[in-house]
Amino acid sequence: MGQFGRALNLTVSVVSPTEKSPSIIKWLIVGFSVIVMIVLAFLVSAIFMAGLGPVGFGLGMLTALLPLPVYLAIILWLDRVIGQLLGAYSRLPAC
Repeated sequence: MGQFGRALNLTVSVVSPTEKSPSIIKWLIVGFSVIVMIVLAFLVSAIFMAGLGPVGFGLGMLTALLPLPVYLAIILWLDRVIGQLLGAYSRLPAC
């Protein structure tokens, strides 16, 4: 028999988790909190729209959301550049 004829001796060890899994109560609290935040955000938006009118509200939302892609691109670029710099500094010899 060659090397493929031998049986493989594989062992599997099962490790019990040290932390308990999140309970359903925690997920319900998180879900309820998210729903409350969404409802309050719509309420605040409705109050602003009532004071500004639909055109003013739309223009305000447009001008607030317009720079978001630029900010996201800057953050992603900085994340990449800082990661490269940190990687380069970690390869330098110690003084």
